[in-house]
Amino acid sequence: MSATNGNDQFLVAPRNAASAGDLAAFEQAMQSVPGAAILQRAGKAGQPRLVVTLPAASASQLREQFGATLIIEPNAPLKPF
Repeated sequence: MSATNGNDQFLVAPRNAASAGDLAAFEQAMQSVPGAAILQRAGKAGQPRLVVTLPAASASQLREQFGATLIIEPNAPLKPF
């Protein structure tokens, strides 16, 4: 896992097409988390995903809140040799 300013990076994606709207709710919830940031928006139509940075405790809380509809997993970005 890569740390950014003491936070960890996470990949966030809907579990299915019907859950895509929950990604917007996740973004709204992130606004109340100090130090949280969206590093990248990616994906294609119908399959959006985010790479975010969050404090570990906040990630656990958001996972409890959105875990049924969103995949929230640690991101391990590739580093050049």
